[in-house]
Amino acid sequence: RGEDLGLKVPEDFRVVGTMNTYDRRYLFTLGYALLRRFAVVELANPSISEIREVLSRHCEAEGIVEEVVELYEAFREDADLELGVSLLIDVAKLAQRFTAVEESARKAVDRALRIVVLPQFEGLPVTGLKRVAAILGEREYESSREAFERLYPEASYE
Repeated sequence: RGEDLGLKVPEDFRVVGTMNTYDRRYLFTLGYALLRRFAVVELANPSISEIREVLSRHCEAEGIVEEVVELYEAFREDADLELGVSLLIDVAKLAQRFTAVEESARKAVDRALRIVVLPQFEGLPVTGLKRVAAILGEREYESSREAFERLYPEASYE
């Protein structure tokens, strides 16, 4: 405690936090007095070649790595969504396991996408959800598309 009986914070005290742009908007509800005490440092995702390299370190199946990279590019370019690298790694690793029961890399990625990524779209505006639905349909990710329609009926692409 400091002299005025308040809590004394050491000068070398630091708070390190991570959040995506969706979560960051809730920081503004904390009020300006608290908000101005935080520095916002934006970190962009790595380049496509770097993502491919990272995924290759976690997944030996080239077909899965390429499928995940193409999916990431579709979400980024067509839906303006940046999926985090850790989600992509999780999809690739899980899809690699699914290749034991699935007939193709696409179906394995489809199945992993349904489990790992689809729940992450909760709270996305309907326009964004509709773009995601369109991508799932165009890429013929049937399992993910069906699950997506159940999770987000307001975004049906048909």
